[in-house]
Amino acid sequence: MERADRETEPGARGETVVRSAAAAINEAERRLCGAGAVSRPAVAEGLAHRGRRAATLLAPPTAGQLGSPTASTRVPWVHHRNGSGVTSGFAFELAASVTQDAVDHCLVAHELARRIGAAGLCTLAPPPAGSVDRVTLPDTDVVHELDARRGGTGEPAGLSNESILAEAAQAFQFVAGLTGRPVAPVTVDGPEGAELGLVVSGVSNAAARRFARELESQGVGCRVVCIHLLRPFPAASFARAVADIPRLLFVPGDDGFLEAGRRAAIAGGLTAIPVLRDRLESPDAIDAARDVLGLEKRPASRTVETGREPVVLTARPAGAWAEAFLLDVALRISAEQEDVELTFDRDALTLGRPEPPERDRAARVALCAHPSYLESTTILLHLDDGATLVIVANGPLPDGWWQELEPETRALVLELGLRVHWLDLSGCTGLDLTDPDAVRSAMVDAYHSAGAHELGDSAERRSDQTPAAAATIRVDVAALESERESRAPGLPARSRSRPDMPVGPEEDDDRWRDAARAFHLTALGAHSSAEPTSAEPLHPLVLDALDPPASRNLTYPLLVDPGVDPDEPVTRPFNEWAKGALAQLEAEGQHSEFVGQHLERLSAAAGKVLSRVPDPTDPAAVLAQVGREFEQGFDLSDAGRATLHEEIERVRGKLGEISPESRLIDLNEHTPAYVHVASVRQVRRERRERLVEEIETLCRGLEELISIDDGHSPEGLSAETVGSSLGSHAAELLDSERLAEKLRRRRGPQRLGDLRRQRIESALETLREGLAGDAETDVILVRPDPCPGLAGAPGVRELLHPRGLGAAIGVFDGLAVGFTDLFRAIRIARLEVDGAYDPDLHDEPLARLGWQGLHEDELLALPRLVVLETDARLRGAGLGALSELIRSGRPVHVLVEQTTSDFRLAESWQGLSGFHPGLGYLAIAHREAFVVQSSLVCPARLARGLKRMAHSLRPGVALVSVPAWNASVPAWIQLQAAEQARAMPGFVYDPEAGPNWAERFELEGNPQPDRSWPVYAVDYLDAQGEKVSLEQPFSFAHAVALDPAYRGHFRIVPVEAWSTEQLELADYLAAPPASVTRKIPFIWVVREGQLARALITRELAYACRDRLGAWRILQELAGTDNEYARRAAETARI
Repeated sequence: MERADRETEPGARGETVVRSAAAAINEAERRLCGAGAVSRPAVAEGLAHRGRRAATLLAPPTAGQLGSPTASTRVPWVHHRNGSGVTSGFAFELAASVTQDAVDHCLVAHELARRIGAAGLCTLAPPPAGSVDRVTLPDTDVVHELDARRGGTGEPAGLSNESILAEAAQAFQFVAGLTGRPVAPVTVDGPEGAELGLVVSGVSNAAARRFARELESQGVGCRVVCIHLLRPFPAASFARAVADIPRLLFVPGDDGFLEAGRRAAIAGGLTAIPVLRDRLESPDAIDAARDVLGLEKRPASRTVETGREPVVLTARPAGAWAEAFLLDVALRISAEQEDVELTFDRDALTLGRPEPPERDRAARVALCAHPSYLESTTILLHLDDGATLVIVANGPLPDGWWQELEPETRALVLELGLRVHWLDLSGCTGLDLTDPDAVRSAMVDAYHSAGAHELGDSAERRSDQTPAAAATIRVDVAALESERESRAPGLPARSRSRPDMPVGPEEDDDRWRDAARAFHLTALGAHSSAEPTSAEPLHPLVLDALDPPASRNLTYPLLVDPGVDPDEPVTRPFNEWAKGALAQLEAEGQHSEFVGQHLERLSAAAGKVLSRVPDPTDPAAVLAQVGREFEQGFDLSDAGRATLHEEIERVRGKLGEISPESRLIDLNEHTPAYVHVASVRQVRRERRERLVEEIETLCRGLEELISIDDGHSPEGLSAETVGSSLGSHAAELLDSERLAEKLRRRRGPQRLGDLRRQRIESALETLREGLAGDAETDVILVRPDPCPGLAGAPGVRELLHPRGLGAAIGVFDGLAVGFTDLFRAIRIARLEVDGAYDPDLHDEPLARLGWQGLHEDELLALPRLVVLETDARLRGAGLGALSELIRSGRPVHVLVEQTTSDFRLAESWQGLSGFHPGLGYLAIAHREAFVVQSSLVCPARLARGLKRMAHSLRPGVALVSVPAWNASVPAWIQLQAAEQARAMPGFVYDPEAGPNWAERFELEGNPQPDRSWPVYAVDYLDAQGEKVSLEQPFSFAHAVALDPAYRGHFRIVPVEAWSTEQLELADYLAAPPASVTRKIPFIWVVREGQLARALITRELAYACRDRLGAWRILQELAGTDNEYARRAAETARI
């Protein structure tokens, strides 16, 4: 849609930005209310009771409201909601579908609530997904002027519609004067003298404007009469607005607006106003309107769109920084191109009409806020052929930059034919590197200049008119590649050198001390040229103690085999399997020295191949590709290449000795579900085989009983039946007619009887259906979206449901009914085959059999129901559904994928400074559920826990730490950091393991479990160049330092800013809180080969303390560092 459809023209007062509707409303409320802008209505109402201006923040349409949206007492506050719904207790309601209107309604609502002393409601029609608008937010002057009017409120008694409408008129008039924009209870847009007025509520305003233009294109002049104040209905204002419009057409909404409007119109002397029943977005709405108005139908005008193709822009690091940068770019573009359509989604800004959701268009212009973001190919994989890439650095292009890039990165840059530009911030004339706004503006200038050919004519006209554009050079990567290839082969690989420790100042700088303290308390200020973009990736010093590439290649890819013996692990690292295969070949006299010396590189080659085939793959099918990938890393002669091929083929031959169900899978988003499914299948396989075997045996027994009974029927003793049963040779020797006569006379056994025969036949039919039904299904996977990696996998059936937890009880009960019928039939069959069935004894208990009455082996033979969830979905209403499922006692598994940093809330300061018991801890609190919390960093430990859970008949909750798959930091490093930082401690809680915590709870597999944080020795060089060892803890702050979402909680300060008030984080957390109130915590990071201090905010320090507290509780539960045990030991010594 065009901008005119989405917003009114911003006025002169305020700050003009580009935001989504929800973001604009929430930012406006934060400016107006400060800490009074909260998520829950009850909290807002409580703040209002204490005289604070308060409002709820607008939740996403799919998130639901936190708390009950009601106003129970007469205090002034404002509630925001998406779409219509049931509310009570609000004195008035404003409605909008245009972003600027919605922001202005914030001001009107607070002013009106103040005037009448009661709460008000603001409704927003959910806009198209990802749409952003140019909008003016209230600035400091506007907020101060609004604050100046605070004081007494209206009288609580006698609040009537008439008094509210009178005060509303004053509130709208005040806001119109305050903002310089037309703000009124009823607005009229469109050409003067138009014959038709389209009457809509605010939630339909945007759609009505488009509809009116379409009618105008067919020769019907149309104005839009928009009712912004829905309750109480402004009848007088409405009557004045429509007085000069000859014909009106009402468009109903879901908010009760229609009836109120019609009553007001009738009261004003307007009668027989037609109503358009079709939705404005409907393709038939135009014809329906013409029909209602009695106009001749005319075909809609068809215009050929000549606009350009959509252009996608992106930036790294992904997250809050990229969003802010791209919105600044959008603001620049929208100022130059009035009719441009803007859509923002997933760190990408789209110019022009967006693509359908199923199409993922590659970006045409991208920016890396630091050269190191190219070390991960994530951004390159989202770029189009010939795209423009701007790399930002605080210095000129280094001589060895291209050579030091990873081979995969160089290959992708060349393959895509990227137009690479290098922005040297230090070369921007007049740029103050300590001013983050100026630095970002320079980056927008360079982005605009480099991508001018994609951004439009206006961008090209001014592309070279800024200092940033002049400081941006085009990098000839093809020439750099030719130069690299011409050099002697075997260039040394980059080695990790020890960082230098700078010499700190002799005295504290008071100015820097105050700035550092302000940053710690507010996350603002303390900017310096040490990090001009505030987007530079952080490299904690302690990370040097780990070896991520080596440990990854020793762990992944995984060989997953549900067909192995029950005592064998279901997962094995490919590296481990290959080592075992080589050992077997060696024992057989077949040497594979070359492959054996480079197993880690072979694993890395397998990972690269599997990254292009993310689904679980037959190992034999990909090993040839792995061999070719492996070979590329060596400069081999023809003889050497032939030897390598032979060795690879010998290793490949060993794959024939493993189960045909085995699959290779790399670290990706399918790994948790696939490992879980394989673990369940391994446990259930033996029971399923025994079940199928018993059903087949019982079927034969029942068939034999029926056959014998048939043999004693009159039809079974006919001469033809007897003759056929004797066979052709016996029939020649015996008279079948006489034999049949003798048999009929002979008194034989009793017939089964009708009831017994019917019972046996019914049981036999149920058993046969069981063999043909879910008996071969091991896992029923309930998830909101399909999983291609598991579609069609043996023993797996997918069930798609948007609310799997809520549906799980019903799905299990439906599954249990079918299997209860099967096990009832099995019990009947056992008794009938043994001749022990007694109707008086067995009929009633078998008829009442439910899943709770099934034996352990029978329950374990049921297909396991596994619900896939994420921590994000569970932190809302899903948590209640999880609790209900656990309390139901049904043996259902819930697999929860938890991101490595799980505090990404809209209100980040609240998310970090609050207490987080953890989903695993909450699951344990239910006491009777089997709970395993683990990580993809150790898939063997994860599989062991899942296998134990599959043996349990209790509800099971598995929480698996997963990385942010599209982040700029490699997934393996995220996982390692989360494990080290106690972000997701591994544990198993098994209620059936014993009567006490020592037996039920295991805190296994965590690094250095007896310490608060893992501690590693890291070397650096002092001022004299001597090697010094420094013990570094790996805390929660060190882990989130790698996540761009938390970048704003760190500030690198120059050496001159170091002071005695700054305290290393581990020491800060270990000290009593009262003793460190004036201290500023920091962590050591490595920047450009030198150690630097990264200060952290108070909120992040709170989060670290909370993580540490949670870890100590787990230690006590596991008997590690237990104060009770320590006291008992002390008492024993005394």
